[in-house]
Amino acid sequence: MPTSKLISVSEKMYRRVLCLYPESHRRAFGDSMAQLFRDQCRDAWQAGGNAGLIKLWLRTLPDIFKTSVKEQLTSNERNSFMKYFNPKNVPTILLILSLTTGVLSFQAIKFESHAGFMLLIIASALCNVAKAGTESFRPSSEWYKNAIRTFILMFVYAIFMPAWAKLKLQAAADAPAHDPFGMFIISCLFANPVVTAIKFGQFLVQRKKS
Repeated sequence: MPTSKLISVSEKMYRRVLCLYPESHRRAFGDSMAQLFRDQCRDAWQAGGNAGLIKLWLRTLPDIFKTSVKEQLTSNERNSFMKYFNPKNVPTILLILSLTTGVLSFQAIKFESHAGFMLLIIASALCNVAKAGTESFRPSSEWYKNAIRTFILMFVYAIFMPAWAKLKLQAAADAPAHDPFGMFIISCLFANPVVTAIKFGQFLVQRKKS
């Protein structure tokens, strides 16, 4: 039938035009978009014949060009952003998160939010121990990168911790005299130089063997 042939040709043309979208978008939505367009072609033909199909295309093409450009830009931004999130960059990301949450904790205490203060310090400490954990899986040949990150962490924490004490951390934590909370923070922090020392030792051993 001429009708079904025209609709089939329109669908094939539409599938070709979908190449303007990112591949990931086509994989996820291409078939459903083509099926919807086929149904729209059928309705347009029944409503207005060839003129109905032409009107449908005139409505559809500008929308495809607009949305495909938007999807391409979004995809490029996502790929540019996500390229930083790879195993090699995880320790650096955790370092940044640790220092960021540490800085934000001062804002929390400024607004007299002891609960927020505590949560941010805990988050900072957990980032520290997570950083140490990920560093332990890095090649020993990268010990110097580990050492640089650890130096930055220890240097900034040397500023943070006296400031936290001055802001009455123990009172905010409502901790007993022996302050297990403070010990927890210090343990998470010093996990990093311990891992650095281990990695440096592994590097020396491997260099001697080679």
